Amino acid sequence: MYYKNPQINTLNLRSEDNNEWRFDYNYKEGKIQLRVGMNKILILLLFLTSCQNHLQGVNVKQSGTYIFAGICKDGILVFTDSRTVFQDENNKIRAHFDGVSKIYRYKKYVIAMAGDATYGKTYFRDLFNNYTKQQITPISVDSLLTSFFSYAKIRLLPEEFASLTNNQFLVSGYKEGIPYIMWYYQKKIRELTSIGDFKSNNKLDDNNREIKDFFQHCNIYGCQNMIASSLNHFIEKCNKDTVSVFGGKLTSVAIFRDSLVVIADQNNYSFNNNNEFIKAYFNNRIPIIYRSREDSIILRKAFLKQEEEF
Repeated sequence: MYYKNPQINTLNLRSEDNNEWRFDYNYKEGKIQLRVGMNKILILLLFLTSCQNHLQGVNVKQSGTYIFAGICKDGILVFTDSRTVFQDENNKIRAHFDGVSKIYRYKKYVIAMAGDATYGKTYFRDLFNNYTKQQITPISVDSLLTSFFSYAKIRLLPEEFASLTNNQFLVSGYKEGIPYIMWYYQKKIRELTSIGDFKSNNKLDDNNREIKDFFQHCNIYGCQNMIASSLNHFIEKCNKDTVSVFGGKLTSVAIFRDSLVVIADQNNYSFNNNNEFIKAYFNNRIPIIYRSREDSIILRKAFLKQEEEF
């Protein structure tokens, strides 16, 4: 059970063992504090990193990703934001739109990815979907990423494959009845299997010891309520800031030993390839919010150039 107090930006949650937890967030300072009673045990700093989805043939890119995976006492929680931001070659933000799912599912496993999502004219979503269709041999969660990379290496140019493997991935699922998260970044791997372990593409993991106690006392829905509700309030503030790279509604998935539950899926504007995106753009099916009239003109010229290539 939890309730929100918007006047003081606080979320209060009572765990199953009747402990009271207080979750404060400060949008102005980009800071979140978790307390048990009056004792502060955690400060989470939102150092958001971006993913880059380069548009072909133009000096414009799409960016803005937050990914998280953590092990609760009864399952694994995965969530991401859903905002895509258009930036020019100088990283100046020109526009954004929300509603992009950044979680990819294979059977009872989940991949959250931050990084370059376009390789030539191939989108990550289409590449991964095609992989799952042809992958009929049973595979363990710790082998999923390696297997996918082997598939992708055959279908991408060397420089495109290098871009893919330079991304950051969180792969989650159960391995022989044990919760498992693999964090992959710049060809380095870290495996997480204990209750309280969690990782994101920012510095949340610096406070692993403090948050472990909360994860041990609350089930997966309690953790979902606590973290997602506070981040949603943070996102609501971000959505009022037209230059924020972090925003939209959260996509969240709960993974249990024998099942996978999609809690919320922002998949209204997810595309398999650049052709789908360009068609949707010129049919006015993407609610893009521009910074200025000049920015709308710049992006339209960029997309016209891509349309000519199809």
